[in-house]
Amino acid sequence: MSQAQIQNNITIRNLQEMDLQRADQIVREAFSTHLKMQPSDFAPGEDLAAHYWVEPEGAFGAFDGEELAAVVFATAWGKFGFFGPLCVSSAHWNKGIAQALLRQTDEYFKKKGVSTAGLYTFSDSAKHIGLYEKFGYYPQRLTANLVKSLQNETSVDDGGDAENEKIRQARSILNPNTAAHNSFALDLSPSREYSPATSLKLFSKMNEEQRAQALADMDELTNSVYPGLSLANEAKNSVPSQSGHQHFIAETVLAYDLSILRAFAICPIPSVEAPPERRSVYAKFGITYSSDDCQTLDILFGSLEKYAELIGATKIRASTNTARRICYKNMQTRGFRVEGYGIAMIRPDSTAYNREDCFVLDDWR
Repeated sequence: MSQAQIQNNITIRNLQEMDLQRADQIVREAFSTHLKMQPSDFAPGEDLAAHYWVEPEGAFGAFDGEELAAVVFATAWGKFGFFGPLCVSSAHWNKGIAQALLRQTDEYFKKKGVSTAGLYTFSDSAKHIGLYEKFGYYPQRLTANLVKSLQNETSVDDGGDAENEKIRQARSILNPNTAAHNSFALDLSPSREYSPATSLKLFSKMNEEQRAQALADMDELTNSVYPGLSLANEAKNSVPSQSGHQHFIAETVLAYDLSILRAFAICPIPSVEAPPERRSVYAKFGITYSSDDCQTLDILFGSLEKYAELIGATKIRASTNTARRICYKNMQTRGFRVEGYGIAMIRPDSTAYNREDCFVLDDWR
């Protein structure tokens, strides 16, 4: 366990499971304060500390005695890392706690071999941007958070007790311990080149040998846009049988054309208890190979739409940096609308994989 004394009675150490409820409250309070809304109205129903289960060694808290006062979640995607959210309880503002957590994050990235690090913050906050600049992060292009409404409709029988087939199918697919099918045909027309043999596979339904091959395929794809970028840890630690915990955090959906991985996306699991109008597919990360005619984007977004259909979701949410101009514009053409913007900051000052030739979706929050 990492632990450091910063001042008076404030110490920094790794978060533990018992800290997560308070961590969620701190994150909710911080964002709702900045956005001028009630904490209960910010991301209702979402577990804002869930990423702890994917990378617990990167989750740190600042404690005033036994009281959790601030949190930060650091993530290493291979040689690329990011942190967020970093939130301090209002009762502990202006005590240097945020800077102490940033130093702890720096140490963690060094330990993990991260060579380039990024973050997402409010583009209208000079205070936030100024803080991160002190630690070598430099403002880049805006990142757009987008949403697309789908036509998927799921209804429940009037009797209330008997759920329809779509609901039962969603429950089966979202349970990694069931033997639901692992291959679904994708209708990618007008993508003539790939549609005949392209299928969607779910990481949670694969056996150990298939998962090992999938992780290698994923690394090959991510390395094509940024050497050393790897989502392997994110994928395998999101599934209970891989990570040792019992929390099913995210599904990795993979689009194969015969034996070639063309695209994949990592999507945190929505609650099947949520009403259909609130159930959405959210792409924490998504990628496909770049192409001049954008046909590969048909595969990426076709995969997300098929997964949304399978689980009865009515929306797809995803983010991309506006420096990835082709991807950003293509999303708008497909019916995605912008819900908001933030600014990406990177250290050292570079584009990393925020380039026009990168067909990537990601969320550094």
